[in-house]
Amino acid sequence: MKPLRIAMIGQRSIPATYGGVERAVEELGARLVERGHSVTAFCWRADRAPKSYRGIVNRNVPAIPGKHLRAFSQSVAATAAALFGRYDVVHFHAMGPALCAPLLRLRPSCRIVATVQGRDDRRSKWGPLAQRIIHVGAWSTARVAHETIVVSRQLEEDYRVEFGRKSTYIPNGVDDPGPVVGTEELERMDLKPNGYFLSVGRLVPEKGIDMIPAAYALVDSDLPMIIVGSAAGTDAYVKETRSAASGDSRVRFVGERRGEALRQLFANARAVVMPSHLEGLPIVLLETVSFGTAVVCSDIAPILEVVGTTSRPGARIFRDGDVESFAEAIRENLSDGDDEVEAETARLRDDVLESFSWAGITDRTEAVYASAVAARRRNRRVDR
Repeated sequence: MKPLRIAMIGQRSIPATYGGVERAVEELGARLVERGHSVTAFCWRADRAPKSYRGIVNRNVPAIPGKHLRAFSQSVAATAAALFGRYDVVHFHAMGPALCAPLLRLRPSCRIVATVQGRDDRRSKWGPLAQRIIHVGAWSTARVAHETIVVSRQLEEDYRVEFGRKSTYIPNGVDDPGPVVGTEELERMDLKPNGYFLSVGRLVPEKGIDMIPAAYALVDSDLPMIIVGSAAGTDAYVKETRSAASGDSRVRFVGERRGEALRQLFANARAVVMPSHLEGLPIVLLETVSFGTAVVCSDIAPILEVVGTTSRPGARIFRDGDVESFAEAIRENLSDGDDEVEAETARLRDDVLESFSWAGITDRTEAVYASAVAARRRNRRVDR
């Protein structure tokens, strides 16, 4: 297709260090650049993003610091800049940033695409007023955007029922991580291969992090439970969760890990635990499976979309919000035979690398852009 000028709004900064939206924008954007498109990512000026990264042009814009104002004010600044730029497509990522999408209707030549990464209007870190405001962003992704992308089948159904909107299903992706040969991070943390459980993600209520110490207290095991991540405007929640775990030396909050250190933790864990209550399509889950690592996960729809509905060696599933069910799934993992786990994780890994490749996702996103641009051209002909 003809090269396009594409703007990305909704990520905090590139390169990705904060969450799934940033990772998705970076991976998608880099591949679009490889295919000849021009991609600009609007980043928070305070993060001092490099001028370019993996071919993506980073344009830093101001924002007001703070849990409630940073993301919204950054999106306002980014949208204003995009309004006066020369972009064929402006791609909003997540509901909150899409609050600003109506401004771009002032530029009929610009096509608006919105990707819904999850029900941000239902996240418990936001109060009732903030949830109602973000729900307006959800309406904007459905009614203002020319094309709406959703990352899970559950979101596809939500948009059909709630907004009467036919969306395009394009999940998040993952690539083959390749071999991980080092163990320096494990040695530094006094961990052994296949000798610890791992949790990776933001420390927020919808991830169910508070369930981890509660469930692990019911499990008779000497293996450490390593919790990687930091607060995201949820300091009180994290303090309460850490306090609940303070009597159990097995549970260790270790802060952020990135790059090769995180790769080593993923590749050598006995299992990654995911007690999430709310997800879009979690990139952490895709990454876990791509390393051939077992999972212990809640039975919410976006997770089952990846691992299937049957609990088995390599993919132990428990009832969402049920601490005893969570503990039992961990106990089952501990009793699973190594050969059974290896066979199932290898099969699941092959399925995920085939179904959720970033190359295929880029193909499908390009098709959405092409559809949006073609509709603009058809409208121009009709106007004449």
